[in-house]
Amino acid sequence: MIKNLKENLIKLAYSLTTFKIFKSIKLSYIIGSKAAFFSLSQAVAPTTGLLFNRDQNIMLFLSRVVLFLFNGFNPLFTLLYHIPTFFGALYLNTHSKLAKSLLPILSIILFLFHPFIISQDIYTKLYCIYFAIPILIAIFNTKSIFLKCLGSTFTTHAVGSIIWLYTHNLDQNIYHNLINIVWVERLLFALIMTGTYYIYKYTETLLNTYLEVEKNLKTSAIES
Repeated sequence: MIKNLKENLIKLAYSLTTFKIFKSIKLSYIIGSKAAFFSLSQAVAPTTGLLFNRDQNIMLFLSRVVLFLFNGFNPLFTLLYHIPTFFGALYLNTHSKLAKSLLPILSIILFLFHPFIISQDIYTKLYCIYFAIPILIAIFNTKSIFLKCLGSTFTTHAVGSIIWLYTHNLDQNIYHNLINIVWVERLLFALIMTGTYYIYKYTETLLNTYLEVEKNLKTSAIES
């Protein structure tokens, strides 16, 4: 139990430090906002679904929320900011095809039946096809880390899009602009997540090897 607690605290400290550093690195402008950007932290965050178990992901989510609140952010804004990446992490942490598909399906329904979307043309309505990508990836149950990350980042995008749709007054042509950009943005995020996963695993292997060697040296010294 103490070992598990120590492992959880190390992973928590490592993740929070990484997110803090990555938060200052801006990746892409959020269309429809006045001056908001997606940060490297937001791109990387869902990767924890591959690296940590569910309890660790929940603990990390709550810790990030608490840190935001301590920094004076609005509680509602704080929750809405972190919810998309949290569900992106859960997508990677869940093995059930149905569970992975529920949020994207709900996002499609909430998108198509929003009054603003109902009044728009078919091209705007087709935007929700992006929300179906995580469903397709879940159905095929791929073992590809990249495709899993792609499903995760599109889940994050689906949840974030619905939150944005229901909390902002949107420009009439916003989805005409977004539909040609989102696929590039999400491919980039999936590549970043994939790279993060392999870097973490490689670093973890090196650390475990070092600790094992150190342990063996201490054991040999005691025996001699």
